[in-house]
Amino acid sequence: MKKISIILGAVVFVMAAFASDALACHITFDPEEVQVGADGKGTVKAIVKWEHRKCVLDDDDVHVDANSVKIIKSTGFKKVRRGLFENVIEFQLEGEQGSIRVWRECSKKGLSEGIVKIKKK
Repeated sequence: MKKISIILGAVVFVMAAFASDALACHITFDPEEVQVGADGKGTVKAIVKWEHRKCVLDDDDVHVDANSVKIIKSTGFKKVRRGLFENVIEFQLEGEQGSIRVWRECSKKGLSEGIVKIKKK
């Protein structure tokens, strides 16, 4: 009985450690890495999937930052289904490489971010 209690306690401890490191939202891009032609223009889709069923943040609490990239047009985050939002971003690369960062901060689990790297072919 004592072994079972020790094992159960260890399992709960490990699960709690992994849960605390989990991101508040899952932020991904399609495609995951972008290569543009000589004109430097491209398009990428940013995808935000909520971790929690009922998110306390507003839909517009998602931020987009660009590094060596000029955002030409953005659809804004549109709801695809409950807890899933997409934003199509058209951009102009202003150097040989750059990136777009999408992030939001959750009061329950902290910062979530996704970064897509962009480079010339």
